[in-house]
Amino acid sequence: MRILLVKSPKIASKYVPLGLGYIGAVLERAGHTVKIIDMAIEKMSLEKLKPFILTFKPEVIGLTGIIVEFVQILKIASICKESAEISKVIVGGPLASSMPETPLLNSNIDIVVIGEGESTIIETIERIENDQPIDDVRGIAYRVKGVPKINPLREPLNIDTLPFPARHLLPMNQYISPFKEWFGCDTEIKATNMISSRGCPYSCIYCDQKVFGRKWRGRSAGNIVEEMAFLNERYHINGIIFNDDMFDLDKKRVYQICDEIKQCGLDIIWSCNSRANHANKEMYQKMQKSGCRCVAFGIESGNQKILDSMQKNLTLKQISDAVKIAKDVGLTTIGYFMISMLGEDRKTIYDTINFARRLHLDAGGFAITVPLPGTMLYERATKDGVITGRDDWVKFARWSRPERHINLTHDLTQKQLVGILNQAKWELYWSSPSRRPPRIICNFLCSLSPVVRQFYPIIAHALKRD
Repeated sequence: MRILLVKSPKIASKYVPLGLGYIGAVLERAGHTVKIIDMAIEKMSLEKLKPFILTFKPEVIGLTGIIVEFVQILKIASICKESAEISKVIVGGPLASSMPETPLLNSNIDIVVIGEGESTIIETIERIENDQPIDDVRGIAYRVKGVPKINPLREPLNIDTLPFPARHLLPMNQYISPFKEWFGCDTEIKATNMISSRGCPYSCIYCDQKVFGRKWRGRSAGNIVEEMAFLNERYHINGIIFNDDMFDLDKKRVYQICDEIKQCGLDIIWSCNSRANHANKEMYQKMQKSGCRCVAFGIESGNQKILDSMQKNLTLKQISDAVKIAKDVGLTTIGYFMISMLGEDRKTIYDTINFARRLHLDAGGFAITVPLPGTMLYERATKDGVITGRDDWVKFARWSRPERHINLTHDLTQKQLVGILNQAKWELYWSSPSRRPPRIICNFLCSLSPVVRQFYPIIAHALKRD
């Protein structure tokens, strides 16, 4: 069959959309003709999508997106149906997995894929191709007489059995970047992203685990390094960012990956997400010697009470120790923080800002907490009356304007929260050891944040240019 996979134009990213890449790869392996459009990276407007569909004449169209992209997904589904009336429109990804009934309220969407989609999409397409019923296909939702019906889920996949993502279906030159935040200012770096595992056994209340689940599954070292070597040979990639949530859960596997990279003689550097309670000097040293240049930590808060309410299972000491261990072995450190968690107030937020400054991270970011559908945080925020309508998560999503985010605090206005967010970004920037001015000057610049807060958009733009 002819199958078109589409990522919405809402959010442009230098990261390869690996989800669509994997789906495209398994569909091609099954003998189908596949095209992938990343509308954001290819700068394709909704108006230009229709003639493309009319030319390609797909028999099935697959859409994916996160919560903030839902409105765009509905518009694309409408265009798809207008352009190819016989096409089945299938939606997958985080939103579909978290709230499968919601997309099915729109008549332009026929099927929703829940969780990992590779096996599900193959079986679903086979049924469509042979005009067979889909009522026993595991891992999908669909309508029966206008009412959403959700089938049982599938067991987690052995991801070593999957083909590598179909990057040849994407404009790969658009996804290759030095990624300065991860690798510094070396312009000779040509980096892209991979995943080495799926799933996470932890239970942070803000995290949506509906796609990959809580069962962690790691690819074998040989399988991972084979893909790294392929990217190096095919696209001249010499830098890899591992996007998986839990790269270093299995220390033995990390050692095997490092050994495999060295044995293969790969001249390639890499970075990954780590977790503070996984930090280990011996492991980080081995990673560094095999080409690892940077580790990123989801720190989230600098207040122990808030960390506990998030169910992070971390202490502030573990975080400080992890950053120090990474720095001691020569790794660059990145830290990510959330403010406005349910139960937070001005004091706990400033605890986080001050903690972030003391860590002297090389890079990082702050964001206002968003209660994503399907998470414990969303359920608690709904129970507390902070979320009052099912459409709040569409209107107040992570990448919309900060002043329109849901405010989970009780003692701060939205304007005050945005001001503190900008202050946090400013102070984190100047607390980095990579800043050129002397430390005393950087500390002084940190103290100026209330003064410059209202001018932050202009300053941030200038810093990006730098």
